Amino acid sequence: MQFVSGVGPVAYWVSSWLWDAALYAAVLLATLAVLCVARGVVPAAAKAFAGSAEVLGATALSLGLFGFAAVPFASASSFFFSSPSSGLIALIAFHFVSGFGLVIANFILSFIDSTADANEQLQPLYRLFPAFCLGDAFYTLAMRDATRALVGEGHEQNLLASDQLGAPLLALLAEGLVFGCATLALQYNEAAPLLPALAARLRRPRAPAAATGQSGASTGQSAAAAGQ
Repeated sequence: MQFVSGVGPVAYWVSSWLWDAALYAAVLLATLAVLCVARGVVPAAAKAFAGSAEVLGATALSLGLFGFAAVPFASASSFFFSSPSSGLIALIAFHFVSGFGLVIANFILSFIDSTADANEQLQPLYRLFPAFCLGDAFYTLAMRDATRALVGEGHEQNLLASDQLGAPLLALLAEGLVFGCATLALQYNEAAPLLPALAARLRRPRAPAAATGQSGASTGQSAAAAGQ
């Protein structure tokens, strides 16, 4: 209905993303508030994600960038489903498998000598999934807290180092931009299908050069006969 009224794809999707961002920000603030309350009630449980201002900021940044990537990912995925309910169920299952399942698999494979090297090489592939990046960030925060309990304060690396939160957060930022551009490209292609037209043009058979020459010769002979 918006497109029939004359709203352009960019204006439509940007306004939709701003609304989704407002809703996600409310959920994010509520989550952070719960973590802050839990820090006072159950300090040991919330210390890994809200133990200090730096850690709480890292948790907020991880959740915020996950929303930045997951919202346009859902928008791009909507073009491949006929109904919102089936798309929602598929995305929930996808995020669960790529988040929880892939994080567990990464943890197990990293401790097996025969698979550790291959698992390390697969890290860039894992980080193509927003849910894995969020799970990896939370795992890093939890392990930092466990390491601090074992070796004491002052031995932690910078939270934004590439082997800490830097790599998953950078991947989430890049994915948000890529999925946003993909959504706009799919919307423009739906309005004026370019890919099917290009595929049809590529599949169109071309006449052989010899046949073309013979056709031209016969046309010339016909014209000469008509002149006589």
